[in-house]
This record gives sequence, C-alpha cells and structure tokens, in this order.
Amino acid sequence: MSLVAIPIISIIAVIITILPCSWHYRVGNTNILILTVWIIGVNFIYFINSIIWHDNVDIHTPVWCDITTKLVIGANIAIPATAACLLRNLSGIATASVVSTSRKDMRKKLYLDLTYGVVVPIIYMALHVVIQDRRFNIIEGIGCMPVIWPSWLSLVHTSLLPFICAIVAAYYSFKTFRAFYKYRETFMDLFKMKKYGLTKSKFIRLIGLAMTIFILTIVAAVVQLVVNLQANSGRLLPYKSWDQVHVYFSKIYQVKLSELNEHQLGANIASWLLPIITAIIFFFFFGFAEESRKEYVRCLLFCFPFLRARLQRSTIPNNGHVSTISSSPSQDYDDFDKLKDCSRGQSEEYELPVLRASYLESRKPT
Repeated sequence: MSLVAIPIISIIAVIITILPCSWHYRVGNTNILILTVWIIGVNFIYFINSIIWHDNVDIHTPVWCDITTKLVIGANIAIPATAACLLRNLSGIATASVVSTSRKDMRKKLYLDLTYGVVVPIIYMALHVVIQDRRFNIIEGIGCMPVIWPSWLSLVHTSLLPFICAIVAAYYSFKTFRAFYKYRETFMDLFKMKKYGLTKSKFIRLIGLAMTIFILTIVAAVVQLVVNLQANSGRLLPYKSWDQVHVYFSKIYQVKLSELNEHQLGANIASWLLPIITAIIFFFFFGFAEESRKEYVRCLLFCFPFLRARLQRSTIPNNGHVSTISSSPSQDYDDFDKLKDCSRGQSEEYELPVLRASYLESRKPT
C-alpha cells in the first residue's frame, strides 16, 4: 500500500498558497504573510517527507525530522492564533473611534502579529516536549511525524489550546460584525478612503478567511480528539511522572503502512489534511480576487515579455487609438505608498464619530 497522492496534493497546496502572496507582501499585510508562511511551510514539509519516505522507513535525516516535527506541531496553534489576531485587528478597525496609521501604531500592530504568529507557536512547540514520549515516528509514505503520549495532558495541548484560540477568534468576529452592522454607512465612507488600504471586498474576505479558519479549528480539534482516542483503543494513559513518559525519549519508531490499523492511519491522514484544507480556503478567498488577478498578469508579462506586445496589438480599437498595457503599479500599490508615507511620520487620523455625525446630519429633512 502507498500514498502516492500525498506529494502531489501537498505541492499543489504550496503553489496555490504562494500565488496570492505577492499582493499581501506589497501592502505589508504581516498577519496574512505569517499565516501563509505556516501553511506553505507545513505543506512543503509533507511534500519532502512523502518523497523521501515514499517506500521505506529508513532513518535518513534525523535532524530534519527533529525540526520539522516541531514545526508541524507549531502549525496546530499558529494557524488559529493568526486567525484570531486577524479578527482582533479587524475588530479594532470596526470599533475604534480613531483609525491611525502612525509609525507607532503600525509598529504595535507588527509586534502583535509576531506575538500571535511566532511567539505563541514557539512556546507551544517547547511545551510539546512535556508529552513527547519518543523522538519521532517514521511512517511509510508519510515520513517523520511527531509523537504524543496519549494522556489527559495531551488533550489539553493538542485540542484545548487551539480550541481556546478559536473561541477568542469567535469573540472578535462577533464584535466586528456587530460594529459593521451598526455603523455600516460609516464603513462605506471608510472604504472609499483608499489611503487606508481597505475596501469592502477586502474587509469581507479577511473576515471570511479568519472565521472559516476558526470554524475549521473547532471541527479539527474534535475530529483529532476522536481519531486519536480511537487510535489508542479509546483509552488514555496515566501521566505519572516525567521519567515514566520519557523513558524511551531517544527512540525512533519506524512503522510500515501494513502495521497501522485504520484508526492509526486515519489519525496521521487527518494531521496531513488540515494544512491542505487551510491552503484551499486561503486560495478560495484571495486567489480569485481582483488584486490577485492583476498580480498574475504582472508575473506573466514579466516572465514572458513577448506577450506584452501581443496584448498591445490586440487592444487596438476601431478608432485607431492604441490602448497599451501599462507597466506601472496599479492603484492598490499607490495606496500602499500612501500607507508607507503615513508610517514614516505623516500620520493622519480618520475620526469615525465625525463621519457618523455628518451622515446623520445629512439624513435630516430640510
């Protein structure tokens, strides 16, 4: 038995996550970039592992496995944590009386994004050693996988902590939707101010992505809990002491597919599927957006310059005027330049209460 689809699907997940990234890099969307790094990284790890160990369980690169198994563990908390941070940022925009793009505020947002997307996963990875009874497992067709001592403490680490991140995300999504509904007319004016780099479409897609991820996190936590219990015959082992759990800490288990029962195989497949589904969700929300399509055209023209001349010839209208393909950045990139100017000290504030008052004033009968 072999899992030949794993490397193919994993590399496709990497590609579809990379495609919309250039626009987020241009506008400096740190939170989304951190999320994509985790999605790309984990899927790429599964791609490499499934190639190296596609038909064997030999110990080729133990250091690689030590690093990648920890990163796979970290992704379990990093993805829902970045979604919670994204909703927190959107909630701040929706409920704050002043939206500022000063250098201080931009730096504060960056530190917050790094805390949720980098610091929290590092702490989570470090805590994994408490329930790590072996160095790692090598499974035929999948590669090196992290190991967990099946106890009540492992349930807290693998299911409860990501679930808490999902609850935090749900709280901020509620605040965001309530403010969006209450001040929707004000939001329409805010979206028209392009210097803040936010449009209605982008705002809704960001909320949709974050909410879908936290719903997926809740479902995945429940599924992993059930599957892991089934893989261990429905029982949890006692966690008596550190020495008891780590007595075979240096051991590496090499497991062929034929040695796994259906529940154990299902538990490993479930771990592989989560970043795949997250990559598909990310591409669904951003891969078909207008700004992403512009990036695809720019990359295509950059890689194949001869296409520019063909497109120019194909856009000659009947009146004889030539419509050329401009190589200058789109308006979205001009908006990014404005954001960068603001971050250099030219801070401007947009007072939402003033907009609300002016809107109500305009609705009064004359």
